Amino acid sequence: PSRRSSMRTRGAPPSDAQCRCAAALWDWRDRTARAEDESAAATCPDAALARIARALPRSIAGLLGLVRPAPVALVAHGEEVAGLVLDSIREQEEREGGTKRTLDALLRRAPGAVPAARHTRFDGGDEEGEEEWATPGPGRH
Repeated sequence: PSRRSSMRTRGAPPSDAQCRCAAALWDWRDRTARAEDESAAATCPDAALARIARALPRSIAGLLGLVRPAPVALVAHGEEVAGLVLDSIREQEEREGGTKRTLDALLRRAPGAVPAARHTRFDGGDEEGEEEWATPGPGRH
């Protein structure tokens, strides 16, 4: 099965962090299987990787608690795998934080400034597409 089909569930679609985590886990399994001259399925089954990627456990204990019985490679490389999961979570948080910081910076262009309401004009007005900024009046936020 592919990574994508293994991540399908009946609930909400996987988040970006879950998708990044799944990709990192499948890459880890491939590298580990090749290094140990073992099959990918024997190293760690698809179902186990998908369960880890969906749950995004934040500790080794949480990671190993998801997969029973835990494959030998997963136990032996628990710290590395937990690090991959945490990196995926951190990347997601950084992206979300970056988006929030960008939005905050846009809203701070002028104290109290908000994008002005724009109306479509058919007489050629505002052809440049420039955004207008206005300060809200009293009682308008």
